[in-house]
Formats: sequence, structure tokens, C-alpha cells
Amino acid sequence: MRYDSHCRIYGQFFGVTPEQFKAHGTPLPYDCVAFLGGATDIEHEGHLIDVTPLVEAAVALLPENREGHLDVIDHRAWSITRYFIKNKTVKEETFDLDNILEHTKNDGNW
Repeated sequence: MRYDSHCRIYGQFFGVTPEQFKAHGTPLPYDCVAFLGGATDIEHEGHLIDVTPLVEAAVALLPENREGHLDVIDHRAWSITRYFIKNKTVKEETFDLDNILEHTKNDGNW
């Protein structure tokens, strides 16, 4: 399968608005940003974007009892990096796209 874009980025952050990200100094340079049901939803398809500022802002902005996640699918490296943010900490994991279901079967993907 061939993709015209370099990457796809999907994320959801509960309890923080796009305006809070912007006020924090982290505007969201993504194709689609929406605030629905108490969560900021992010979608991007195109060139690879450095997500470090977004992840750092999410750590700073997310309330203690809320969480968020970000998936970065890199078509050139054929990998997915998942960032899970909760209680001011980040868990980052990278997997080969061919084996993603094996790594996430305990997350309801099996």
C-alpha cells in the first residue's frame, strides 16, 4: 500500500481546550482540531511534524485526573509511536506497523 503523505497523527486530550494549548504558547498546527465532548481531537495527514511541543504542553495542561493520547504513524519508517499522558507523565512506545495488533491486544484491539 502506498501513501502520499509522510505521516498521520491522531490524538485526543480530555479536559483541555485548543484555546488552552494556544494560551500556553503551543498553537496546534494540525489539519483538523476540534473540541467535542470535553476533549480536544487532533488529526493530521501530511509531512511529519515534531510533536514534542504538543506532548509537553499536554503534560503541563491536562488536569491530574484526565488523560490524553497521541499516535504518530510514520509511513516512511513503517512505525507508529504512541504517547499516553496521564498524571503529568508520558509513556511512549514505538511499534512496527506490521505488528501493532500484537502490542495492543490488551487495549481491546484483539
